[in-house]
Amino acid sequence: NNIPEKDLKKIASIPASPSQATLNQYLQKLTRAVQSAMPANIQQESARLFDILKNEYKSSKEMGEAVIGFWLSGRPEHALLLAGQVCLADHSYPVNLNNYAAMLNMMDAQHMAIPLLEMLNRQYPGNATILGNMGQAWFNMRNMTKAEKYLDSAIKYFPKH
Repeated sequence: NNIPEKDLKKIASIPASPSQATLNQYLQKLTRAVQSAMPANIQQESARLFDILKNEYKSSKEMGEAVIGFWLSGRPEHALLLAGQVCLADHSYPVNLNNYAAMLNMMDAQHMAIPLLEMLNRQYPGNATILGNMGQAWFNMRNMTKAEKYLDSAIKYFPKH
């Protein structure tokens, strides 16, 4: 049997998926949890960088793209903290929420990403990117049944995914 055991502890810690009405509250709690896991110097630098982003960019889309730049330049901790702040400041741009969830997933916090992805999946059913991120989150928690379900759906909607 080559199938790894499920990460039952992490799976059990998945909070309820937020609704639009509770999204801000969920993001506040999530952002606090991420911040508390980061070293103080990363928290301080990210707070300073967020102030710069707010002054430099006028839309959530532009701010989110700048956050991706931090990720791609090898600063994932800063990007993760900034993504949370950008989403808290304006959670109306779903791409930023999806990117935040993807970053959480890649930083081994799949249990924190799943609720956001579930909410996005309810709002945008059939979105291959959201489904792919869901599949990756479940795969990383070693729930192969759920991972297969979401990854197969992502491929169904976008075969080149």
